[in-house]
Formats: sequence, structure tokens, C-alpha cells
Amino acid sequence: MLPVLSSAVLMLVAVATVSATEAQPEQAAPLATLEDCDGLKWWDQCTRTAGCHWIPDYKFCSNSTDPATIPCKHFGLQCISYLDRCSFNETFGTCSELGDDVPCSLLRHSSLCERASDRCTYSETARLCYATDTAVPCSQLTFEKDCRATTHCEYDFAARACYKKSKPLRCPAIQSKSGCLNHPGCAWREPAGLCRPEDEEPICGMHGMEECNADTACEWSTANLLCKPTGAELPCFALRSEADCTNAPGCVYDDASFHPCRSADAIVPCDRLYTRTACHAAASDCEFVDDALLCKGKHSPVPCSRYFDAGSCQAAGCEYYRRRCHTKDSYAPCDSMLTALECTRTGCDWDWAKLSCGNLEEDNGPMGAPATEDANASDATETLADVSAKQPGAASAGTADTTAEADAHTEL
Repeated sequence: MLPVLSSAVLMLVAVATVSATEAQPEQAAPLATLEDCDGLKWWDQCTRTAGCHWIPDYKFCSNSTDPATIPCKHFGLQCISYLDRCSFNETFGTCSELGDDVPCSLLRHSSLCERASDRCTYSETARLCYATDTAVPCSQLTFEKDCRATTHCEYDFAARACYKKSKPLRCPAIQSKSGCLNHPGCAWREPAGLCRPEDEEPICGMHGMEECNADTACEWSTANLLCKPTGAELPCFALRSEADCTNAPGCVYDDASFHPCRSADAIVPCDRLYTRTACHAAASDCEFVDDALLCKGKHSPVPCSRYFDAGSCQAAGCEYYRRRCHTKDSYAPCDSMLTALECTRTGCDWDWAKLSCGNLEEDNGPMGAPATEDANASDATETLADVSAKQPGAASAGTADTTAEADAHTEL
């Protein structure tokens, strides 16, 4: 006969079972992927998302704080510091993975697109160039008739927007206030003039001062010149004064870098160090090139565009013409340039009245007579002024512009 267990013993067994169940550790949340973070375009969106980190030097949200893991497309003009793994197109100012071509979306003129006809196609309807192995981005078709004539696209009359049939229409793709308010789940954000999901947390990082003050969920930081969520603490990179930085937990101040205040564990990219001393002291993989006035990674070559006189340019294996240093064998006549960006980046003069490219002065090409010493001195003075103007503000603007151009052609 089996013994009968008392109620007290049964209770102890039950408690032990429950305790054992409760003691089991909870399953860890999955780590954020690069794709999860890459879609977050503003710093406050990024910093409040678990597993994501805002990289202030490149205005990019990543799942890692190491610049070595950032996709080349986000570097823009700072691509020159990562030429060991990235390719910089000096004509368009774009950065891409080694071996990749310039994105079709940047070849806006039909003639430029036709030059890359082996991989790109120009759409007269959408007035853009796109990769042949993809479809025309529906979001770029602004007229209903063009949208309906495109087999993979659908037009939402209430929202007044064209979208891909296989994907639901997303709020950011809606450009008008009336269309936004007519679409379920969307809300029109004033004063930014954007259509966003109605359940989305406020995004203050996209506001300037005027828009920030008009948004009740945001407040303007006068000391740091940026908009932040009301009551929120600012991250290290947003603190502008040395006193605020040193008093903030986990922050360190270093006035030799582009963002003087940074997290103690942040990795400062070589190209964001602007003095020889800071470059040499920063890390073992950084080196300063005097002729190019550039701090770069030791294994990354110096781009031709960073040499400012004929002597150092030619010594580096580059070609000097039109008062600039160019990549070898890249010469093309000015009148062959079809866009203002392509024209001015190669040292030519863009005529906005005629929408054509011409020479600033007599163009002898790369095989012409070397520049005189006086001309070299003048060129160096002008270019150094350009360089100082680019550091640090203009370089950041170049990065943001490049990211914005890429975003403009991303299918929503």
C-alpha cells in the first residue's frame, strides 16, 4: 500500500515546482541587425532603439559602434579614409563597396544613364534612372495615369500616392496632408509637413528651432543647438561645451576630433582628426599625410583629389590638370560633362543659362606643361582654403546630401 502524503508535503512540492519555474532565465531579446538600425534616420529614433547606436561622424544609425562595420554608402566624402575597402567616385562624390558601380539613381540625365545601359535603364515616365534588374520605383510616379500604366504599381486615390502592389502603402510615401489624413493609421506631423504612422513616437531630431518650438513633444536646447524630446537627456555627441561634457556620466572631451564630446568607449575615425598630433596619438592604425593634409588609416591609399599642387600630385601617380589633381586616365573634355555636379567636380565651369559645361581657362589636358611655381602656390592657397571650409561642417553636409540623395530613390 502506497503511503499517503500529507497536505503540508504536497504544498512544499508545489512551491518548489513554482520556484524552479520562476528561476528559469528569460529568453534574451534578439540583437538588432544592421538593417533594423539603418532605417532609423534621426538620432533620437536611433538612441531609443535597443541595440542601435548613432554614429555622429557619419549621421548614421548602426548596430555597432565600430566604423569598420559601416556600409560604404554612408561615408560620402569621408570615403577617402576607407579606400582599403570602399571605392570613391570623385565625379559624383559617392562611396560604394569595392567593385560596385555608381548607383543608377545618381545618373539623373538620360544621356548619363545611357552610358551605363548594360545595367541601368532610363524611365521617361518617372524621369529617373534605375537598375535594369529592378522595377521602376512606384513612389517616384507622381501622376495617376503613369502609376496605373505601370503593371507592378497601384494608385491610392484617397492618399494620392503610387505604391508597389506587393507592399502596403506606408505613411512616409504620402506627400500631401489631405492624402495622409485620408489613409488609415497615418497622421500629418506639423510643422515638419510629413506623413508618419499615428502611433509613432515623436521624432524631434528632424526639427530645426522653429519647428521644434512648435512641436509640444519636443524642446529646443539653446546651449547645444538641437531639438530633443521634452525632458530627455542628451547623448555625449550632442553636448557642445567642455563643462557639460565632462559633467555628463560616461562622456569624455577631446577638442582635436570633429565631435569633441563623445562616449568614453567611442571609436574616433582617423579622418575626423584634423591635426598631426591628434592623428598620431589617436590609434596605431592612423597616420598623417603632410602633402595631402589628411589623417587616414595606414592601409588606405590617399585619393588624388587630396593633393593640391602639381608636384605632389604627379609624384603620387596622379594627373594634374585644370588646377586640380585627378585620378590617372580619368581625363575627359569639359564639353562632354552633362551635369553641373560632374562638371564642377572635374574643374570645369557650368553655365546655368545654357545648361552646358565649358572650360574655365585653356585646357591642355593631363599631358600639358607643368604648372609654374607661382601657379602651384596659388592653387595650394585656394585649395587649403577649400579644405578648411570643409572641416568640419562642409564635410558633414556632403555626407547628409549623399544619404538624402540615396533615400530619395529608395522604394517606400
